[in-house]
Amino acid sequence: PNPPILYHWFAGMANQMSGRHEAAVSEFKNLLAKVSRGTFYRGGLLGLVLNYMKMGEEDQAKAALEKLMSFPHWKVSFYETGRKRLPFKDFDWLEENVEILRKMGLPE
Repeated sequence: PNPPILYHWFAGMANQMSGRHEAAVSEFKNLLAKVSRGTFYRGGLLGLVLNYMKMGEEDQAKAALEKLMSFPHWKVSFYETGRKRLPFKDFDWLEENVEILRKMGLPE
């Protein structure tokens, strides 16, 4: 089977939110193998940055972040504002992710 791009993004996010970071990395890599630009490409890179950091793989997270930072609008505030629009009751996960992005050096 060849699932659509959106499947890999949702599967990556579901695994990330469930703490299955290795599975999330696998799905985001599958996503990036299918796209080379656009929203899903940037989302896949972001997914790699966050999950690699949560796995303690800082070098791999930095490599993904370098690619993500080639898009000038990607800033901590852009990520945070966009995620606050999602229908969650609890945003503890967002605070953790924002701290990771700040630690990695993503501009405010």
